[in-house]
Amino acid sequence: MSAETAIVSHWIAAAAFVGLALVIFILVRRTLIPTWLAAAAAGHALWASLLAHGLETGTYLAIALSVAETMRAAMWITFIGMILHLHWSDEQRNPSLSALIAVGALLAFQFVVDGFAAAGMPVAAPFLFVGDIVRVAVAIGGLVLTHNLYISSSPSDRWSLSVLCLALAGLFAYDVNLFTFQLLEPVLGRLFFEARGLANAVLVPLFLLAAVRNRALSFSLSRKAAFQTFALGAIGVYLVAMSLAAYALGVFGGDWSRLLQIVFVFAAIVFGAVVLISGRARAWMRVKINKHFFAYKYDYREEWLRFIATVARSGPGSGTLSQRVVESIGAIVDSPAGALFVRDDSGAYALSSRWNLRLASSAAIRFDEAGMRQMQEHGRILDVSGELRSSLPEALRDQPRLWLIVPLAHLEDVPAVVMLERPRVARDLDWEDFDILRTVGRQAGSLIAEERALADLEESRKFEEFNRRFAFIMHDIKNIMSQLSLLARNAERHADNPEFRKDMIATLQGSVTKMKDLLVRLGRETDRDRQ
Repeated sequence: MSAETAIVSHWIAAAAFVGLALVIFILVRRTLIPTWLAAAAAGHALWASLLAHGLETGTYLAIALSVAETMRAAMWITFIGMILHLHWSDEQRNPSLSALIAVGALLAFQFVVDGFAAAGMPVAAPFLFVGDIVRVAVAIGGLVLTHNLYISSSPSDRWSLSVLCLALAGLFAYDVNLFTFQLLEPVLGRLFFEARGLANAVLVPLFLLAAVRNRALSFSLSRKAAFQTFALGAIGVYLVAMSLAAYALGVFGGDWSRLLQIVFVFAAIVFGAVVLISGRARAWMRVKINKHFFAYKYDYREEWLRFIATVARSGPGSGTLSQRVVESIGAIVDSPAGALFVRDDSGAYALSSRWNLRLASSAAIRFDEAGMRQMQEHGRILDVSGELRSSLPEALRDQPRLWLIVPLAHLEDVPAVVMLERPRVARDLDWEDFDILRTVGRQAGSLIAEERALADLEESRKFEEFNRRFAFIMHDIKNIMSQLSLLARNAERHADNPEFRKDMIATLQGSVTKMKDLLVRLGRETDRDRQ
C-alpha cells in the first residue's frame, strides 16, 4: 500500500469535513438536523485525521483501523436514525427501527472484536474474518436506512432530502465496495483504501447543500417502504453470504479457487435475479411484512389507486373491462388467475371472460336461494376450496386451485361474480380481507352493470335505427309494388295496345332502377355501420 497517498487522501478528508462542520455551525440555521450533521462531520474529520496520523507515525494506528472505523460507521448510522426518529408514529412496527436494531447489534459485535484487536489481545482468526464480513453488512445496512430515509419522507420534503441521501448513499456504497474488495481482491482493496479520503471529501459539497436546504421534515410509514426495506435487507444478507462462500472457495479451492469463485459469483447473481423476479417471492415478502410490521394488512390508499388504475387501463394488450376487473381483484389477495361469471336469464352465472385461467366456455355456476340471499344482503365471500367444491358443476370441480367466489354487487342485486385461484403463497383470510373484497366487489359490480347498461342501450339504439330504416324501405317497396300491381291489372285489358306496352316497359325499367338504388343505399348504410 502507498502510505503517502493514503495519508494525503485522509488529511484532505479531515480538512474538508472540519470545514463542513464549521460552515454549518457558523452560517447555517441551527435547527436539529444541521446541528446533528455538523456533529457527524466533526466526528468524521476526527476519524480521518486519526487515521492519517496513524499511517504517518504509527501512533494509534491499530485503534484508527479498528475502533475508530466502527465509531465512524456508528456515528453516521446514529445520524440517520435520529432523523428517522423525528416522526415515527408507531415505533414497534416500523421497519426502519428493525433495521436500526439489526445494524446496532452488528456494530456491538464489531466493537467487541475491535476492542480486543486494538488492545493487542489474541483474537481467533474466524472472529477477525467475521468482523470483516460484519463491516460489509453494516455498510449495506447504512444503504438500507438511507433508502428508508428518502422513501419514508413526504413528497414535499424530498427536495431537501435528496442531496443528503445521495451523499449518505455515496459514503456507504464506497464502504461496501472497499470492504468487499479487501476480502476478495486485496490489491484492488488497497487502491480503494488509498482513495477513500478523497472520495469522502468529494461528498462534502453535497452535505453542505443538504444543510442549507433543510427544513422541517415529516415522515410516514408505508407498505411500499416496508417492502423495499425488507427486499434491500434480504439482498444485503444475500451479498454477505455470497462473499463468505466466495472467500471460502478461494481459501479451500486450491488451484481451482479463482475459477470456482468466478463460476460461483455468476451462478449466485443468476439465482438472485430469478428470486427477484419471482412472483411467489414477492407474495411471500408481502405476507411477512403485513404480519409483522402492520396492524392492518392493507394500505387502502395504495390498493384503491391500484384498483382504479387497473380497471381504467386502456390500449393494446389491456384486455376487456371484465378481464381487468378480475385482474384488479386478484391482485389484492395475490391470486394469479380468475374468471368472471355473468348471470343469464335462467339465473345461472355463465362464464363471461377469463384472466390467466383455463376453463371450458360452458362453465356455469348456480347458487341456491340461501347463497344468493347471503351474497345480495351481506356480500358474502365464498370459499370453494373446501366443502362448497362439491356444489360446483363438473367443469369447475375439476379445477383443484379454485379458491374464492367474490360477488360483484350492484344496488340490491348481484349481476356477476368473480372466481379466483389460490394465491402463490398460502394465506389465511380474516375480516380485513373480506371487507376489502366486498368493497372492491361492489365497485366492480357497478362498473359491470354500467357496461351492460351501455351495451343494452347501444343495442336499443341499433334496433331503433333498424326500425327507422325498415320504415323507409317498406315505404319505397310499397310504392314500387303499387305501380307493378296497377300495371298487372291493366295488362289484361290493354296488352294489345302498343302505347300501353311502351308505357309498361318504361314503368318496369323505372321500378328496376328504384330497386337497384334501394339496394345500393342499403349497402352503403351497412358498410357505414360496420365502420
